[in-house]
Amino acid sequence: MSTPASQVSTAAAGATQILAALQNLVVALNSAATSYANIVGVANFGPITSATVVKNSAGRICEIAVLSAGTTTGYVYDGATLGATTSTMIPIPNVVGVYKIQFPMATGILVIPGTGQAVSGSYS
Repeated sequence: MSTPASQVSTAAAGATQILAALQNLVVALNSAATSYANIVGVANFGPITSATVVKNSAGRICEIAVLSAGTTTGYVYDGATLGATTSTMIPIPNVVGVYKIQFPMATGILVIPGTGQAVSGSYS
């Protein structure tokens, strides 16, 4: 006994719709995972104790961990070179702790710890 052609084409159309829905789901999950990774950081730096270009292109500083407090405040600059200190974005307190930041940088990420500070962190 054979299956009528209309039932075969309906089944094929249903399978195509299911596959399209699954593909859309995978694309959406991939996009959500990428967005999440960019927010929590996809790379780490440190510990550093001197001026360091963490990223020399646009990105996001996600977290700073002050490992050694030091005696002065450090700073994160929106800059791609060691001399790019005109765009001060974030002070790094001279208090040991972890600080969630989530701050976009247009040019790059330059971290200059304060005197005696050791810092590490994450960025994307």
